[in-house]
Amino acid sequence: MDEKWTQMKMELMRDNLIRDRTQFEGVISNMYRLLKQMISIGEAKELQEEKEERNMVANQWATVRRESNAEWEEGTVEDGEKAAIQSVKIQLHKNKLAKAIFSEEKRANENAEKNTFWEMDREQKSEILMELFEYERRKTNMISRFEKHLEGWQKLEEQQEIDRNLWGQKNVQQINFDFARPHLEVNFPEISQQIRTDQLENIQQKNMFTDFIKEIPKSDANSLGAAFDTLKSIIEEWSNGTARLIVSGSHFLGTRTADSDIDAICVVPQKESLREERAKFLGTFNCVLTIQREQRICTDNSLHCQFCKHANVEHLTKFPSVHIHLIKLKLLGVEFDLSLVSVPDMELLPDEPLEAVDVELMMEVLANQRVPSEVMLKTLAGYLDSQQMIGLIAPRKMPKFRSFVIALKHWAKRSHIYGNVFGFFTGAILSVLAAKVILWYPNASLPFLFQKFMLLFSTWNWPMPVKLTQQIGTTFDAFAWNASSDGQKGALMPIITPGKLAQNCAINVNESTIKILQDEMREAHLHLTKGAAANFGQLFPPRNFFEKFDHFLVISCIVSQKGQIGQFCDFVQRKIRHQLANLDLILERFIHYSQVNPAKNGTDWAHSDNKCPEKMRQRFENIDSPLCKFWIVGLKIKEENFGTDHGIFMKEIKENLEREFDAKIQKEYVIKVLKGWMHQMVKLETKYVKGEELAEFL
Repeated sequence: MDEKWTQMKMELMRDNLIRDRTQFEGVISNMYRLLKQMISIGEAKELQEEKEERNMVANQWATVRRESNAEWEEGTVEDGEKAAIQSVKIQLHKNKLAKAIFSEEKRANENAEKNTFWEMDREQKSEILMELFEYERRKTNMISRFEKHLEGWQKLEEQQEIDRNLWGQKNVQQINFDFARPHLEVNFPEISQQIRTDQLENIQQKNMFTDFIKEIPKSDANSLGAAFDTLKSIIEEWSNGTARLIVSGSHFLGTRTADSDIDAICVVPQKESLREERAKFLGTFNCVLTIQREQRICTDNSLHCQFCKHANVEHLTKFPSVHIHLIKLKLLGVEFDLSLVSVPDMELLPDEPLEAVDVELMMEVLANQRVPSEVMLKTLAGYLDSQQMIGLIAPRKMPKFRSFVIALKHWAKRSHIYGNVFGFFTGAILSVLAAKVILWYPNASLPFLFQKFMLLFSTWNWPMPVKLTQQIGTTFDAFAWNASSDGQKGALMPIITPGKLAQNCAINVNESTIKILQDEMREAHLHLTKGAAANFGQLFPPRNFFEKFDHFLVISCIVSQKGQIGQFCDFVQRKIRHQLANLDLILERFIHYSQVNPAKNGTDWAHSDNKCPEKMRQRFENIDSPLCKFWIVGLKIKEENFGTDHGIFMKEIKENLEREFDAKIQKEYVIKVLKGWMHQMVKLETKYVKGEELAEFL
């Protein structure tokens, strides 16, 4: 055993480029200072930053050997710097030893041998650590702390193995990888772990990040608890106690912000046909909350009806689609997205609180039906994804994970790139990506993780998937994400959830939005590497969407009744992403990309009473007291073509907005929602405007 460790130490020593001890001690001080500079600008090189700064560092290497011996021998290196150098050496040795241990473990497993380190007793481990790290005396909890370091390194090794396996798949090999950029290689996280060179600087950065987190509005726990209790009470009364309520998503993970809705699932035992269970949930009555509660005559006894008659429901919308079984409501100031799952062949559901094993059992029942409901399966799978995510992150790292995700959400919302319906970042996407970065960099600070997030995913080899777990065969394979399936071949940004029914949670990202996301991450990384500010809030101030563009589209949804805002306008909102991607393709000669302002529900520009501006009311005189909702879309124009062929652009965009945008969405609404038998006074109008013309709509 001792012989093996002696051999391992010799191998580690042979890796040193400088073999002379005296020379090494002299060189190391300047190397330390140089390391600090390289860490601060090294990543900027990948994004083509200033050449002068890189050349300065390169020139310093030439003088290191010449100046170092004299400096160290003359005693001009400060004691504080010597301590910092020792700290850097310990960090590097820890990482190198961890890598050696797991390389040894892999070799031992392949040869059916025992791993040397794990066979040692604590005394032997202490001796190894003291000698390698040059400790003068035994440190408190030295072994326990190093074993925690090994736990993090093991997760890093597992993630790299997942990435290697992905790279080895035939369908992934077809991706055009750019190996000229080293941070796109599988082992980049291993060789780019954070090295802390300045304790004071680390504390300052941590405080900057903490201040940024404090800016984010927090939910009131009492209001949240009251809303949950009320929701549960309504569901229990409606179902006679047979339904179960499951909370998933950001609230379950502890990453919810005050302006986010809560994902909840209403699970019922299926006693009748799926159509009838759906009718019990959604009902046939269209609720209008603006009329007196006593006048809301609702007799279908659906859950939607119970919400409609409840005094504390402030907003209520249902989605009468064949595939979606969803009610959106605002209850006591808290917004919920409530999905239906109807489980056949179960007279009684497991008692609350439901656990992962209960949810998996219900999924197996659904999967084994003659015609399984894929939507309901994936709804339940979201809960297992959250459970799996918590299992991947060590409990002591969960506060860091939660702060990381919340900070990313705050940045994304300030940058106008948050919202699933428009194909931007979502809580699920950011949670998977944040977990990946934390598992790659297990001992890193939050500012470092934030910077690495921006670097890695702005330059990632999309559509190379991002995965947290290896997929193993389950009952749900027929419904799970598979890179080779026809439905996934066109996915531009596959980000895969970690549960047993793996899903691409970034399925809504399209050609336009992936450009926008990468541009914003690239710009954020530039701010982090170049910016000097008192806090992260100054690095990432709220962005004015209207100052970002000079050209816009205004999508106007005009209705005659308040209830149609939730029905027709919400339908329009779900179609905007598809139609904008189509418009970008048709007019690619003029438009680089289009970006919709994803401010929630259009509240940034919709009037509080939804009354149309005066000019709009004049244009739609056939609609009595028209109500309006607007979405503003910024156009990133290709100025070289726009300037020379302005007349052609104006003609083509007007024709395509009328024919390809407005007419298609309105026709689909008539067919899918009104089903041809109902008439509504509704109108969709999309116009191209310049920045100075926006005042009419704001």
